[in-house]
Amino acid sequence: MAICLVALMGFAALGLDLAYVRYAKLQLQNATDAASHAATVRLRATNNLSQARSAAESVAAQNNVWGKPFVLQDQDFTFGGWDFYTGTFSTTNVPTPNAVQVNGTRSALAGANGAVGLTFGRALGMSSVNLSDVDTTAYQIRSIVIAQDITGTIWSNIDPAWQADVAMLDALNAYHFPTDRIGMQVFTGDGTQFTALTYLNTGYATVRAQWQGDGLLFRDPAKTSGISLCDNLDINPYDDIAFS
Repeated sequence: MAICLVALMGFAALGLDLAYVRYAKLQLQNATDAASHAATVRLRATNNLSQARSAAESVAAQNNVWGKPFVLQDQDFTFGGWDFYTGTFSTTNVPTPNAVQVNGTRSALAGANGAVGLTFGRALGMSSVNLSDVDTTAYQIRSIVIAQDITGTIWSNIDPAWQADVAMLDALNAYHFPTDRIGMQVFTGDGTQFTALTYLNTGYATVRAQWQGDGLLFRDPAKTSGISLCDNLDINPYDDIAFS
């Protein structure tokens, strides 16, 4: 009977404990995925690592893993760069992190969550099991280049054009995606760089001032700056225009 009981407990451990462990593993994976996603969303919006960790920790705590709110700590996060071409994550030479790796654990060795307890496995000398899940999420850093025609065919509409350019710039800045970059090419027969690719988080005001200039309409003789004058190209739009 004793020998049979041990065998029965072993089968129970295989049938029931393994099922529960699998269930706990899925819960852990879901919680880690949710935390990683939350960190990436906050990172994209703020470019702030501390805020990204806080958002992830808050989301993690709303998920239960084996009956306990899941706890993540600062050391569970690694920020770095994700290469979408090679599908690799790196922490070296990353000026602007666009990815986060979250190490979720239910372990007696690390973290605040503890191991997952077993019921029938105790008969085989196994009272708990350690679980872990590593999840990496990343966002694509956008580089946006506006191609603006400034030739004679557009001059009658150049004011709505530069106003639309500035409105787009304002909208991108309002979305608070600080790692996005924006630039402009102007077309004068050949494409010429008017604004080099510039990070919105550091260069928004400078780019806006360059594009809008003094805000006057291009037919106003007092106008001194802005896209419609293309100062850096030494192009004077008034040369071939007869004012009435």
